[in-house]
Order: sequence, then structure tokens, then C-alpha cells
Amino acid sequence: MKFKTYQLKKFFREWSHISQTFPNEVLIVVAIAVTILTKGAGAKLLACLNFGQISATMLNVGFSLVASKATTSFLQTGNPLDIYKGICNKQFLKEFIISVASAGLTEYGNSKFNIVSGPKIFQ
Repeated sequence: MKFKTYQLKKFFREWSHISQTFPNEVLIVVAIAVTILTKGAGAKLLACLNFGQISATMLNVGFSLVASKATTSFLQTGNPLDIYKGICNKQFLKEFIISVASAGLTEYGNSKFNIVSGPKIFQ
């Protein structure tokens, strides 16, 4: 009886092996690149709706976060269906809410106290 259980455990360990397509270092660089490339995409979406700066900042952060998570989820496994698994889980939802809320609070504080954020090149 023990022999069959051992064989089953061995088969399961071999079968459930998960491999990553790209190393973590590459995923970090790609996530940063996607975040830089999507900067301002949320504001462009809100420009026609005439929302305020705080909403635009929050949407920018949310859009960049979803885009970078989707890209890294795809690159980790090479499976496009894993994008859904990477985005639709509790951990990502917590990260999303905290990031968007902190971006909104930071922008609100900047506007309330007239603090210039970011380099002056873009102003």
C-alpha cells in the first residue's frame, strides 16, 4: 500500500512542477518599462470626461498597475490565460486599492498644500 502512495506523490510532484519563462530580474525591468510607457494613459482616457487631477492620477496609477501585472503574468508563464489569474486574486486587489488610494491621497496633499510633484521639465 505504501508503494502506491509513494508513486502517486512522486508523480504529482513531477507533474505539478511550475516553470517560469523569464527570470525575475527581467520581469522587474519589463514591469518598470511598462509603467513608464503607460504613464498618462489614464489621463487621456479621462480628458474627454472633464474629471479632476486627482481622478486622473488615480486612474493613471491603476492603469499602469494592471498593465504591468498583466505583462509580467504573461511573461512568467507564457500563457495568456494566466493574465486573468494574476489580476483576479485577493493579493492583487489589495495592492491595487492601496496603490490607487495612496496616489489619490498624495495628489490631494500636493494640490492642497501647493507642492510641486515631479520634475519641472514636465510642467
